[in-house]
Amino acid sequence: MQAQEEPEASQRIRRTSDNRYRVKGFTFATLQQAEAYLARTQKPGLPTDTPRLPISDTGRPSAPAPTAVAAAPRPVPQLASSRKLTNERWIHERETVEIGGQNLVLELTYFGKAKDRYAWPSHNSLIDPTLPVAHEGTWEELGYWPNYAQMSPRQRRSYIDWLASGRRDPRTPIGYVFVYFYGLERRLTLDHSRDAAGPILAELRALHTVYGTNHSFDRYVAKLIEFAEYQTDKDTFDLTPKAARALHNGYELPLRVRVALGQALSAAGRLDADQALCWALSAPGTYLRTPATRCFDQLCELWRIRFSRNYPEGLKVRSGKRHIEGQYRPASGGYTAEISFPDLPDVASFSTDRLQRMLEDCTTALDAYSRFLGRNPALSDTVQAAALLPAELHDSAPGRALADARNKLVQIIGDGAAEHGVSTFGEVRTIVGLPSLPTDEKIAARDMKGMADVLDAMDFGFEPDRRFGKVGPLLPDTPVALFSAPGGGHVDSESPAYGAARVMAEISALAAISDGVAVDEELRSVARDLAQFGLSPAETSRLLALVHAILIDPPHSRAAMRRALELSFTERNRIADAAIGAVLADGKVLPAEVRFLEALHKTLGLNAESVYSRLHRGAVEDELASVAPAVVRAGAEIPEEERKRAAVAIDEERLARIKQETSAVSVLLSEIFEEEGAPAAMVPSAVSADEGGYPGLDAAHSRLLDALLQAAMPRDAFDELARELKVMPAGAIETINDWAFEQFGEAALDDDDPVAIIEYLQSDIVEARGER
Repeated sequence: MQAQEEPEASQRIRRTSDNRYRVKGFTFATLQQAEAYLARTQKPGLPTDTPRLPISDTGRPSAPAPTAVAAAPRPVPQLASSRKLTNERWIHERETVEIGGQNLVLELTYFGKAKDRYAWPSHNSLIDPTLPVAHEGTWEELGYWPNYAQMSPRQRRSYIDWLASGRRDPRTPIGYVFVYFYGLERRLTLDHSRDAAGPILAELRALHTVYGTNHSFDRYVAKLIEFAEYQTDKDTFDLTPKAARALHNGYELPLRVRVALGQALSAAGRLDADQALCWALSAPGTYLRTPATRCFDQLCELWRIRFSRNYPEGLKVRSGKRHIEGQYRPASGGYTAEISFPDLPDVASFSTDRLQRMLEDCTTALDAYSRFLGRNPALSDTVQAAALLPAELHDSAPGRALADARNKLVQIIGDGAAEHGVSTFGEVRTIVGLPSLPTDEKIAARDMKGMADVLDAMDFGFEPDRRFGKVGPLLPDTPVALFSAPGGGHVDSESPAYGAARVMAEISALAAISDGVAVDEELRSVARDLAQFGLSPAETSRLLALVHAILIDPPHSRAAMRRALELSFTERNRIADAAIGAVLADGKVLPAEVRFLEALHKTLGLNAESVYSRLHRGAVEDELASVAPAVVRAGAEIPEEERKRAAVAIDEERLARIKQETSAVSVLLSEIFEEEGAPAAMVPSAVSADEGGYPGLDAAHSRLLDALLQAAMPRDAFDELARELKVMPAGAIETINDWAFEQFGEAALDDDDPVAIIEYLQSDIVEARGER
């Protein structure tokens, strides 16, 4: 760089041959450093505005050319320093001091000339009035571990102006805030000034509010706030689960938690629910999964309920001999401060395995609720969300929507003796907060499951319910019978006893409504018959609800009768007797009821002619009156000859002939019933996938289903194809729908014109087909 391009320098500053600046025996890399040193060392009274000449390459000032007119010098910030030297001290209350030629008001900071500028640890925040300060400041970023002595004069100006202005400007670069923070930290932790703890604590909290958005500052100021609280002789340190969660660092139990729990144990010898939760949340081995973080308020509430159940008198913890000790590591570095509480037991020496297991159990209980909120954050206040909460939280704030829905369902059920209430699927979906469905659209399995999950959580069961038996197509206006049952009244639908009882309940209800009217006596008759099966209360309530639903909206009777064919001969006879009992319950028998019973007997493979004798026998049995008990008296002995003459002789040959004739008649009747459309076999045999295209369907019905997968068929075309395949059209539709119920829980074909497969089941049917 040429000499004429150098900035003006004092006559006392000389440029050396290695391009450095020499003044008073010292060399500096920059002219600014040399000028700053010269300003600090000049004697009082020496003018600071002495004209300065450019420094030549030889190191001597060079005079300007006589013919040249010197240009006006570029204005630069003037430097100033205090000539009053003072030893370093702590300014506790507001005090006016001179810095950089100005009088400024400072507080809560160190001020003065360092006794030893090289002392360790370095005094990063000390405001040395002998260091130059510019008249104008600049917000230049500071490096790591900033130090007042290493700031430029312009940076010092900005810093002391910020101090004097109140220290609350959020635009201040965080490095300047840290320089001030280092002084507060040093006063508390290194100088151990308990008198300053109160004001410093208030200042730290104010700084945290303004600058806590910076992660690094937030962490350090929180630690110092905690330390300051220890210095204020505070008797009890309040600790909330939310605060304990924030203090968790993963490798040690935070000191704040140890002190708070130690105080609790010293005072009561046990911990309450929140204190135990703070311990579990901040323990080193604790890792909070998403349900715990997303649903933290619900986690705390569930914890309190379960803690009270497991530890009604609080968690007792044996006080050990170890007391609390710790260290404070300052943000400015260079030293550590020891902390000791000799009167408080240290819980860090005890295991938290039990508490962490309970915390994990509470987290797992919130899994379903958390997943729902993750997918549907806007539905947090709905019944669907509340229904997924653990049962203990159903009465909490998030469960209010659930409580409102429960009250509406209770009103539907009422307090009558029947303990069942009837509504519609559409109305129930509205009550539980589910989206409404088009009135002409069948309820899909996924929509049914959504409603069932909510009702289960509310301890209500309903029928017809596809989860526990075959039902026909359901629409929003289909009647549904509700009943109270813990957990929704789940039953084992695969149980033979329950299956037989369900078929009997269906057929008895159909018999009772066959004349168009069902009365209470008929319902009581069905209930008495169900009692003979030895069912559980949940099974009985569910089947009685099914009877109520059938009486309001009877399904096709043939499906129920076909299901009865899967039962044993004894069970079929039992079902026929129950149906007759339901018919006779109201004291009269109408032609429609007789026709139903005749069709039932034919379908079940029973003698249709026995309907009349069963009706007569049942009526007679109902009319029997109680009589006085018989009195046994001794009589004359019957002679031996008379006894032999009165004995009945059994003709074995004739008995065999009668059995043979009875079997022949049964075969003949079964053939007649088969011609009338009743099933030929008592128990339908399973069809393998090799015989047809679908497991469970024969070749003819598989071909019909394949044809419908291609496109919907007019009813005439479907009937013609069915006849070509040698199956009855109506029976074919029923057979395919029965197969669909087995596979998917609902009918597959719309029995209409045209005949078509329900759209949303087409892909499922294709998957069920597999490879031929």
